[in-house]
Amino acid sequence: MKVIFDFSLILVLFFSTLALQSSGDSPYVLPKYFHKTEKWIKEENVRRSMATYNPNSFDTTSITGALAVIRKEKKLSTFLGVKAWCIKNYQVSFPYLVQMLTDTSVVGLTNTNDLIIPGRTTRFDGQGPVVKEDLFRVSGRASFILNQLTGESFAIVTSKTSYSELVRFQQLWRDWISRLPR
Repeated sequence: MKVIFDFSLILVLFFSTLALQSSGDSPYVLPKYFHKTEKWIKEENVRRSMATYNPNSFDTTSITGALAVIRKEKKLSTFLGVKAWCIKNYQVSFPYLVQMLTDTSVVGLTNTNDLIIPGRTTRFDGQGPVVKEDLFRVSGRASFILNQLTGESFAIVTSKTSYSELVRFQQLWRDWISRLPR
């Protein structure tokens, strides 16, 4: 599948990626060496046991492409592919995901099938997975990936989460990073 991106978005992503890579002192960068938490390892084991999980499902080798999908892609299956890529490449994607927690842009979502997102989806036939995070917003998508990666749930972005709460969630992730066992 071919995705076409707005050139201005590519430039913004390129320069924000370059700035984060060159800064090296972002408060959201994971330490080079650390021990994953018990929740993280448990979530990893759950992913490995799922027959449908494929960490190679999104064909990109660039963080810029992955971030563009998170910020602009409406198709659920494409977003979920990028989620898998971000989890596989967590050392690269983690700081960007935490930064995206304050991006309140609404992307929208199509092809959700039976997915239930409180405050967003209106069709409900009594079955289907419930996702607490607001996958219609960039901040909710970032939250969803971070929580799926680490097994944590202290910062869940819903359709009603305020900007001040999003800023607080960034701080919670910063605190979480500082407590990682090394």
